[in-house]
Amino acid sequence: MLRRIIGLLIIAVLALGCVQESPPYLAKQGEYFYKKAISSYERLVKKEKRNVVQRIALARLYLNRGDFEAAIKTLKGQEDKTAKQLLGEAFYKAGDYTQALGVFERAGKISEDEYLYYYGLTCQRQNLYEKALELFGRIKGKEYSALAGERVSSIQGLSLGGLDISGQLKEKIEEATQEKYPLAGAVMILVDEHVKLSPDNTLVSDARYLIKILNERGKKDFAEVVIGYDSTYEKVELEYARTVKPSGEVIAAGEKDIRDVSRYMNFPLYSNARARIISMPEISEGALIDYRVRTIQHQLINKEDFDLAYSLKENEPVLQGRFSLDLPKGRDLKIKVLNPGYNPQNIDLAPKISETASERNYLWEFRDIPQIELEPDMPPMAEIDPIILMSTFDSWDEIYKWWWDLTKDRISADSAINGKTKELVKGKNTPEEKIRAIYNYCAQEVRYVGVEYGQAGYQPHPAPEIFKNKYGDCKDKAILFIAMLKSAGIEGYPVLIGTRGTPATAKDFPALNFNHCIAAVELNQKTVFLDITAEVCSFGDLPADDQERTVLLFKKDGYELIDTPLLLPRENLIRYRTEMILGQDETV
Repeated sequence: MLRRIIGLLIIAVLALGCVQESPPYLAKQGEYFYKKAISSYERLVKKEKRNVVQRIALARLYLNRGDFEAAIKTLKGQEDKTAKQLLGEAFYKAGDYTQALGVFERAGKISEDEYLYYYGLTCQRQNLYEKALELFGRIKGKEYSALAGERVSSIQGLSLGGLDISGQLKEKIEEATQEKYPLAGAVMILVDEHVKLSPDNTLVSDARYLIKILNERGKKDFAEVVIGYDSTYEKVELEYARTVKPSGEVIAAGEKDIRDVSRYMNFPLYSNARARIISMPEISEGALIDYRVRTIQHQLINKEDFDLAYSLKENEPVLQGRFSLDLPKGRDLKIKVLNPGYNPQNIDLAPKISETASERNYLWEFRDIPQIELEPDMPPMAEIDPIILMSTFDSWDEIYKWWWDLTKDRISADSAINGKTKELVKGKNTPEEKIRAIYNYCAQEVRYVGVEYGQAGYQPHPAPEIFKNKYGDCKDKAILFIAMLKSAGIEGYPVLIGTRGTPATAKDFPALNFNHCIAAVELNQKTVFLDITAEVCSFGDLPADDQERTVLLFKKDGYELIDTPLLLPRENLIRYRTEMILGQDETV
C-alpha cells in the first residue's frame, strides 16, 4: 500500500512538472513577470525622475515587448544620447518616420551601430537614399554590418551579373534593329506570362519581359514601368528589374528607383488603387530592359471565379510570346477569340492542353507577332487585335447575383439626399422633368473621379457617402443618381458597360469585360441610358464610346443583356470653331 502511495506521489510530481513546462503555463508566467518588471521600473522612475538609467531600462522593456507608444512616452524630453537613440528607434518601429528622422537629426553624432542602423532605415523610408547609404557604410560591428549590407543592396540594386542568354533568343536580340523594324520604338524580345489558380482560389501571375530599346520613342514608352494593382486583395512582388547597356554592363534597379503610389492621391475613397512604378536605370538606344514581377490575388472577383483577356498584338513587335494557365482539375475554363479576322498570318490561337494528377494546363506560344502600327483616327486596338478571352464563370446569372448583392444595399437615401431630391424636383410635373433635374445635378455637381470600373474594387460606396463627399467614380455616381431617383419615386437601374476600346461583351460568354458603369430608366415605354460621368452630355444623349455596346442591366428581379443605341450622324456631330487674332507684333 505504501509503495502504491509513493508511486502515485511520484506521478503527481512529474505531472506537475510537465504542466509547469507547458507553453501556456510559461506564457502565463512570462506575462506575470513582464507586468511585475514594468510595475517595478515604473515605481523606480516615479521615485527617481532624473534617473535616466532606470528610464532607459523601462523603455527597452517596452520596445522588446512591442509597446512603442509607451516607450516613446517614457523617453520624450530626455537629453541623454542613449535615450535619444532609443526614442528615434521607437518612433521608427511605430511607423512615425518623420518624428524618427527629427529625433535622429537632433541627437548629434553617435557612432553606435544600433543608432546608425535605425537612423539609416529611417532615411531609407523617407527616400533619403544618399544619407542612408552613408550611415549604413559607417557600421562596423558584426551584429549590424550584415543587416546594413542587405539594406545597401536593396537601395542600390542587387548585382545580378551579366545577362545569360544564348541560342535563338540571343539571335533575336541581335537582329532586333531599327533597320529591320523601321516603325518600332522598341522590340519586345520575350513576353513570358504564367497564371496559376490554387485550390484555395489564390491567383498568382508571374511575368517576365525582355525589351530592346530602338529609339527615343522606345525610351519614352518603356523607361517607366507601371504595374497597377488593388491593394485590398492584391500584392505585387518584384523579383528583379535591370537594364543591360549596349556594352553588356548590367545596371539593377534598386529601391531608389522604385516607388509605390496611390493612383488617386486626392481621393481617399479610392486609396486602394495603387501602382508600383519602376524607373529603369540608364536607358539608352540599344539597351535591354529585363524585369520579372509576380502579382498575387488573394481574393477572386466573387471569391470563386476570374476572367482574363490576352491581347495577341501590341504597339511594338513581339518576337517570342508565351502564356500559360494552370487550373486545379475539376475547374472548367471557357475560351473565346474576339476579332479572329485580324489574324492574316494565321497564328494558331488554340491552346495546347495537358494534364497532371492535380492540374490542367493551357499553353499558348507565339513567334514573330507583327506590331499594330498606330495611325490617326484608327479604330481602338480592342477592335482590330485578336483577343483570347478566358473565364471560369458558368453563366451571366452568376455575375448578376454577385454584383447585385454587392450593390443593392448601397442604393439608399438618407435625410440629406431626400432633402436635396425634394428641392430638385419641386415644380417638376412629369417623370422626364424630374429625371432630367436629378441627372443634371449628379452629372454637374458631383465631381467625377476617372477610376476605371474594377480598378479600385467592384462594390460601390453607399449613396449617402458619395452625396456627402460630392465626388465619385462611375459606379458611385450611378448609384447616387439611382438613389435620388428612388427618393423621387422613380425606378432606375445600374448598368455595367465595356466602352469602345475594351474587349466586346459577348452574350454567349459570361465575363466581366466592363470598365464603366452608367444608369438606365424606363421612359415612355423605352429604355433610356444615361452616363452620369459625362458632365457636358445632354440628357438623353450618350457619349460616343458608350454607343452600340452590349451592356448588363441590373433589376431587382433579374438582368438584361441589351445593346445601347447608336445615335444618328447628326446627333453624333461635333463642330470645332477656332478664332485667331493676329497682333501687329505677330502674337496670336
